[in-house]
Amino acid sequence: MTSEKAIEKKRKYNREYAKKNADKRKEYRKAWRARKLEDNPDYWKEEAAKNKDSQKEYYEKNKVEINKRKKVYTLPPKSLEKVRARDREYAKENADKRKEYKKAWRAKKKAADPDYWKKGVASKESRIAADKKYKKRNQEVLLERGRKYYNINKEEINKKRKEYRKKKYAEDPDYYKKEKIKDGDMKNKARSIASQFPMAESCERCGSTYFLNRHHEDYNKPKIFLTLCKKCHGLEGRKYQKSL
Repeated sequence: MTSEKAIEKKRKYNREYAKKNADKRKEYRKAWRARKLEDNPDYWKEEAAKNKDSQKEYYEKNKVEINKRKKVYTLPPKSLEKVRARDREYAKENADKRKEYKKAWRAKKKAADPDYWKKGVASKESRIAADKKYKKRNQEVLLERGRKYYNINKEEINKKRKEYRKKKYAEDPDYYKKEKIKDGDMKNKARSIASQFPMAESCERCGSTYFLNRHHEDYNKPKIFLTLCKKCHGLEGRKYQKSL
């Protein structure tokens, strides 16, 4: 039996060889595929059918073991971080290549089916629904990720915000005045009066204790307000906008 060190050496050697001779390997693969197609034009279809059948047979025989592995096997956090860091570096280095690949892939899909992006999983509605489900499932993870990203890229984000404000001001010098008028003096007065009264210790909708705000259902009654977290406050505002 070969030792682990010997196996690692072989793997390292194979990786180095693959990097050095990447072009040769591509040419060899192309030539090999061309030969197979010349001998049998339906070679790849037959191989795909064989693989499907063999995979099904293997799964049916070893169903219990496979399901156990799925439940038990998870990548540890350190290795996950390494993989993500490597993916980010690759994405930065090969940004142009990825854009070209995506364009080519979309063009192929359109050529095969012009209504591809309007159907099924690729449609806007299905993508929006999937995004909403993902956000509901991973609220805490996304918040932490957003905080980390902001702390790392604080200067860039603030620059973009300033640029956005300058654009709005160039388009319409009275833009921010209009926004303030929309809020109105009534809101500001209600908020200033409500600030004199203490909020509840937790959100009155979900019980969260983070990012608590005062929510007025009627600004004519500034002393009557609800204590809501940032998320629930946003949901209340959307309900109000839909009702208009």
